[in-house]
Amino acid sequence: MNTRVFRFLVGFGMLATSAIAQQLTGTASGVARDAQGGVLPGVNVTLAGAGLIGGARTAVTSENGSFQFLDLPPGIFDLTFEVTGFRTVKQQGVRVQVAQNTRVDVEMAIGALEETVTVSGESPVVDVASTTTQTNIDKELFDSIPTSRNPWVMANLVPGVVASRLDVGGTEAMQQYSLEAYGSADSQKTFSVDGLKMNWSGANGGSTNQYYSSEMFEEYNMQTASGTAEVDAGGVYMNMVTRSGGNRFSSEENIYFMNDKTQGNNVDEQLRRRLGIAPGQPAAAAGNPIDNSYDWSATFGGPVLKDRLWFFSSFRWFRLDQFQIGAVNADGSLGIDDNRIRAGMAKLTYQATPNTRLSYLMIPHLKERFHRRNAPFLAIPDKATVNNPLDTNSYVVKFNQVVGKSMLLDVSFGRIWGTFANHYQKEVGPDDITVEDAVRSTRFNAAPDDQNNPNHRNQLNAGFSYVTSNRLGSHKFKIGAQMSREQMLWEKVRNGDITLQLRDGVAFQAQLANTPNTTDHRINSWGVFGQDQWSTGRLTLNLGVRLDGAESNLPAQRSVAGTWVGERSFPKTQVFDFPLNAAPRLGAAYDLFGTGRTAVKAYFGRFFYQFGSDIPEAVNPNAITTVQVPWTDLNNNLRADPGELNLSTFVGFPPGLFPKVADDASRPYADEFSVGVDHQLARDLSVTVAYHRTDQRDGLTIVDRARPTSAYAPVQRTYADNGATQTITVYNLDPALRTARDRFITNADLLQSTYNGIEVHVTKKMSSRWQMLGGVEFQKHHGFAHSGTFTNPGSNTDFNNPNYQLNRNDGVVFEDLPWAFRMSASYMLPYDLMVAGKYQARAGDPLERTLVVSGLNQGSDTVYVQQRGIDRTEDVANFVDLRISRRMTVGGAKLEPSLDLYNVFNENPVLSQNTGIGSTWGVPTRVLAPRVLRFSISARF
Repeated sequence: MNTRVFRFLVGFGMLATSAIAQQLTGTASGVARDAQGGVLPGVNVTLAGAGLIGGARTAVTSENGSFQFLDLPPGIFDLTFEVTGFRTVKQQGVRVQVAQNTRVDVEMAIGALEETVTVSGESPVVDVASTTTQTNIDKELFDSIPTSRNPWVMANLVPGVVASRLDVGGTEAMQQYSLEAYGSADSQKTFSVDGLKMNWSGANGGSTNQYYSSEMFEEYNMQTASGTAEVDAGGVYMNMVTRSGGNRFSSEENIYFMNDKTQGNNVDEQLRRRLGIAPGQPAAAAGNPIDNSYDWSATFGGPVLKDRLWFFSSFRWFRLDQFQIGAVNADGSLGIDDNRIRAGMAKLTYQATPNTRLSYLMIPHLKERFHRRNAPFLAIPDKATVNNPLDTNSYVVKFNQVVGKSMLLDVSFGRIWGTFANHYQKEVGPDDITVEDAVRSTRFNAAPDDQNNPNHRNQLNAGFSYVTSNRLGSHKFKIGAQMSREQMLWEKVRNGDITLQLRDGVAFQAQLANTPNTTDHRINSWGVFGQDQWSTGRLTLNLGVRLDGAESNLPAQRSVAGTWVGERSFPKTQVFDFPLNAAPRLGAAYDLFGTGRTAVKAYFGRFFYQFGSDIPEAVNPNAITTVQVPWTDLNNNLRADPGELNLSTFVGFPPGLFPKVADDASRPYADEFSVGVDHQLARDLSVTVAYHRTDQRDGLTIVDRARPTSAYAPVQRTYADNGATQTITVYNLDPALRTARDRFITNADLLQSTYNGIEVHVTKKMSSRWQMLGGVEFQKHHGFAHSGTFTNPGSNTDFNNPNYQLNRNDGVVFEDLPWAFRMSASYMLPYDLMVAGKYQARAGDPLERTLVVSGLNQGSDTVYVQQRGIDRTEDVANFVDLRISRRMTVGGAKLEPSLDLYNVFNENPVLSQNTGIGSTWGVPTRVLAPRVLRFSISARF
């Protein structure tokens, strides 16, 4: 990082604090008028509610009759308006939500102050000022809808979000999966807890290394597009706000249970044939059948000092054991996927003065996945899986200061650290060499590596907010700064320092590795932003700009000698240093009729990509890499016996094999456009119709300058596809360049895509005994098939290789779904009987057809034989989950037994399949889990 930039940001953080506080709290504002419509200055406004530590808050309307309450926790509040000569007005049941402004305008009639007019609160459901595309899921909704209670499932309730997996009763709860919205890259999603970013530094930067449960949260605010300058990345922003205790002691207990006896069987004869299961064979009797699952959680919170110091705590113990579809061990038993999560949370909130608040949050967490399988190697025996413990901890410290009635200061600092490990299974010995089939996606003997990954992230947010108004309207100014420092360490060993590879059951090559490795990677990012929400008349302009920078370096490091490489040591090295990039965020919202019920909105914003450790790891000459050599298994024993490896072409691991980031490389970005209408149809019911466009540009990839495209000559290859002989033209490298490498990471013009989508979604807040959230989207995302920020074709090919570009342009990009529909709702029947349900339907996921081509001078290449998206998995229809529960009071406890029925119609669409052309093409690797009955009971004290 540039020293002057760093000093500036540190100084800025000392002077100010974080406007990101809006991502943790909401606001309430409005105007007081008389019966003739004139504004009323000097009205005393009091806001009260159980969620306010420190008691009720007060404000006085300004000369134009306006008032505002900043930094409000989510919840239900009452507002009282008092001024001499007018009747007192009490507005009850005003709902405040995270990252949104609740507008409360009142009309006051002439009369005695002692006369009170009580209005039962109709909270506005259209935010006529904000242009952010967002959905709030409060505790009332996520406690009612049948889900597995984690952020990924909550995000999949939100219109516009595309998840790579579909969860049935928690069967996908032990593994993260991709989330995209309106053409965003999965690498750009953000996990934010109490306003602070909690992303893991590994891979592409779009994951977290903690698994959260719903009991610790008060509300999910899911921002899916059109973000303000406060947010750095442009993907799904999961803004999760934790609970804070209260002035009375309270506790919850939740128990959920299901097992193999409560699960059905949705693998019919047709699916069994596709899976290659012989009649009577027990394997995959159901899609990833459950063996046992129970989930227990408890919370406890309350006052240490009333209105001064509150505490809240939670704990979760979650077990999920299920069998993996198609995975069969040597003894004929099914492959197991057994998991445990133990996660805690503790929070202290201290109201030091009426305007000063501090909080401390800590989250210890241990997740154990004893037999982990990663795509596409899913149907593999237990011995070839990894033992994957994930031991992490995090904390967040926040300082909040309200100055006067219109200024807000906030400082947040947090740290998340831990160890992500992938260990060999205990039955794996040093002579067990990994054997993989690149076509069948199978693996034998052992996992690829044994790994440890100590890592951490330190995050600081700082800024200042100021609200003012005059004859030209009102302004909400925000300036802020954010910094993070991240470290990724890897310790990797590999049995024999080699992986043997088959092609559809036939030996063809070995991957020689430079293991063992001990590597260190550092990533630093920083940003400053300014934002103004200027409301004048019916028009609100959201004007923001953000400056982002990122830097990465490799500290001095060393690794010991291995089979194919000697001891190595390397000095400190710069990976990249992207300067401050300017990203405008511009939005306009117009209150169409001046009633606060209909708003027309438009938006443009640029988002520069966040980074994980994938680029530093690709650049690091001390990191793991491989070189291909031919392998002929003469005795068919699946071992590399003497004389079977052709080492004549192996010249070691040349320095050019590890790329450098080109000096002229620029930071990838996405441009977002949207226009739409929000309209309140009835009380607490709103509908949104919007158009979204996202342009992904300046993607990074590896280009080998020693191997120009002109160095490849066309050759013909034939292959069998579904019994028919096909011919494809592929490209063979000039043999004179076989050992030449000079690789750089740079931008490629082809690495771009464009998303266009139309959405309609409906939101009904809980009132009149029911609530609902749902929508439908129609979309298209086409361009060059890439993975987002950094498209890495691996150590043995590059973007100059024409084989990598075959059939990739103008194909389907990311998790593109032409259409998707979802609906969640609950209804309270008489006698406190609650019924709730969730329905999803969507087009099939895009697939590619790949062919492994060997015998080339550059080694084997995997090529697309047709554009991605021509083949798709089956459409998902009639995916329905139902719940019935009854709320009752027994003694001092509120009990709620529930019965959840997931996948009611026992649908069995194939969700993913083998895409490698060969004997296993089209074999399912994931099927929607079958119908399952889950029992639960909740107790609240």
